[in-house]
Amino acid sequence: MVTFLQIIAQVIICLMILGLLLFINFRQLQRLKKEIHLLPAPFTINATSESFTKKNIFDSLPHLHLSGNEEHYLVAINSCTCPFCYSGMEELIIANDNKLRIINLVECDIESKMQNYLFDEEIVYTQSINKEIARKLKVTQFPTYMLINKKGDVLNEDNWSKSVLHTFNI
Repeated sequence: MVTFLQIIAQVIICLMILGLLLFINFRQLQRLKKEIHLLPAPFTINATSESFTKKNIFDSLPHLHLSGNEEHYLVAINSCTCPFCYSGMEELIIANDNKLRIINLVECDIESKMQNYLFDEEIVYTQSINKEIARKLKVTQFPTYMLINKKGDVLNEDNWSKSVLHTFNI
């Protein structure tokens, strides 16, 4: 038979567990509030950033040299501080399957990190750019991919290489 003291002990244990769960939940809510505070304002999330599509890349990169006689080129704009850019370039190279010449523009101030973005020169032409050029190209996030024609007109721009390749039916 359960005594009165055993019932009180079980109630106290349940209250302690409930208090501990509430404390943990309260701490998680505080962390969540901090995370939410760090997010950009809602109007900046939904705002459409100015696209570089239908502009000419040579206006921002007058010294960019398009080697070969190809009609179209893929331009990948990466940053050596971007954790997804290298794997994105590998994915782009595989998906492209040598159909388009790839120009890899890497925003990087650290020469040793730049070495990580050098691919086979037959497949990818890599050029280092500074933050000012990335700003002129209206890059808001890395990686950014552009499909351009030989005149430098940007036909499509996206942050996912496969959608740019899809524009070219690759």
